[in-house]
Amino acid sequence: MRILMVSGPVHYVYCLCRALGEAGETVRLLAPSVYDVVDGYPTPYEVRRPFQEGGYLGRLRALLKEAREFRPDVVHFQWTFAPRKDWFMARWLSRLGAPAVLTVHNVLPHEPTFAERWALGQLYRRFRALCVHAESTRQELMRSGVAGDRVTVIPHGNF
Repeated sequence: MRILMVSGPVHYVYCLCRALGEAGETVRLLAPSVYDVVDGYPTPYEVRRPFQEGGYLGRLRALLKEAREFRPDVVHFQWTFAPRKDWFMARWLSRLGAPAVLTVHNVLPHEPTFAERWALGQLYRRFRALCVHAESTRQELMRSGVAGDRVTVIPHGNF
């Protein structure tokens, strides 16, 4: 399987990509320009740093370019660029033949505004599948309108 991983929490993503690579998957990690945990450590996966410039649209163009070039079976997001804007991004990736998956580390920010609740709800409904680390998080997503069969609980690993 070809997995295009969009970075998130540094140590978590390093461990996840390493485990996927060691399991024989082909992984390309899209990391920000500063991603120090990868530098100097063995990585059985490729690291690219395409998000150098261009603001939001530049990041989106870089992501779509990487997806077209790498031709992944899945694009796995550990974070999004801008939740209020990204709800349409998952659809674009699906049109390229790469279903988008999101690991939801926190369903909502602390003290979310109405706009944040709405935007994140839109975002979660657009991804093909969602991964969470606890059943309570899965239940929270279901209460917000996400179908339970689209949410998979994968316990948080040990760094």
